[in-house]
Amino acid sequence: MSEHQGALAASEEARRRLEVILGELRRDKFGSKSEKLRPDQYHLPLEDVEIAQGILDAAQERAEKVIQGRSRSDPDQGSHRNRGCLPAHLPRVERVIEPASTLCPCGCGAMTKIGEDVSKRLDVIPAQWRVLVTRRPKYICRRCSGPVVQAHAPEHVVPSGLPTEAAIAHVIVSKFGDHTPFYRQAEIYARQGIRLDRATLGNWSGRACFHLQPIADHMRRHLAMADRLFMDETTAPVLDPGRGQTKKGYFWAIASDDRGHSGPSPPIVLFRYAPGRSGAFAQQFLDGFGGNFLQCDAYDGYDRLTEVDRPQGPWTLVHCWSHLRRRFVKLPRGSVKIPRVWSLETPPPDDRRQRR
Repeated sequence: MSEHQGALAASEEARRRLEVILGELRRDKFGSKSEKLRPDQYHLPLEDVEIAQGILDAAQERAEKVIQGRSRSDPDQGSHRNRGCLPAHLPRVERVIEPASTLCPCGCGAMTKIGEDVSKRLDVIPAQWRVLVTRRPKYICRRCSGPVVQAHAPEHVVPSGLPTEAAIAHVIVSKFGDHTPFYRQAEIYARQGIRLDRATLGNWSGRACFHLQPIADHMRRHLAMADRLFMDETTAPVLDPGRGQTKKGYFWAIASDDRGHSGPSPPIVLFRYAPGRSGAFAQQFLDGFGGNFLQCDAYDGYDRLTEVDRPQGPWTLVHCWSHLRRRFVKLPRGSVKIPRVWSLETPPPDDRRQRR
């Protein structure tokens, strides 16, 4: 009886926790302006809701098993949750769990296999650091005074340094792809006993960027030969040490993708950073490009590109159809107000009041 009461109490506590989190989220969404969250912070309480929902599900499942008298090892026959689709390219590691004995309890001998239950679950091997030991043996002839033969040492991004190229690539992807700062990476690596400060990680990344610069230059040369380009900009918070906070910077994306009409060129996107959004930066980044058409939004900063002096003439702006389509999508919802056009015979309301 005590086990039943404990399971029900755990389920009730998980339900109350979920209600509290939902109440806080409701206040942040519909409460007074000073209590509301910014749009980019909504995912934080939503994650708490999902965690609380998982706790509630587990508590209810345990309570049902205890009340119904089922063993925890028995499969949940009533569960039909969506387990997703496991990608086919993932390697399969099979394990077979045999009964303790396959001999018939009546003494008839070995039993015959008539079938099996198969379950597929997603597994992971955590990132495992290792030490790569490279040996370069030396050889010499004992019959003559010939030279010593030894293989040349391979080139490394960090000469005589600790990291391999794979380790540096992992640091760069974590920094720029997963947005994990160096100091957080240092804390993650320290859990495995690897002491690396953020200055060291930054130095490794800087050396890698130096060696990757030819790839960026090669991409820029391909973009410079494209006839059609796409350009857009987005904000990026940048540290401002003097003020102790962040300031607004901009990433400018220059892209070319001809796959829509079976073009031969590969898709390329090149990112450039600028401290502002002025059209002068767009003109600077496109200096030396030979394209004719530039697809962009209606930001007036791009208008100056239609007046640049180039051998092939100024750019022709091709405004994005997606931005225009959004207006038609919002129009039936009433979220876009179309201004009324007054004819000469029917003056606007303000003019009528003045005439009166």
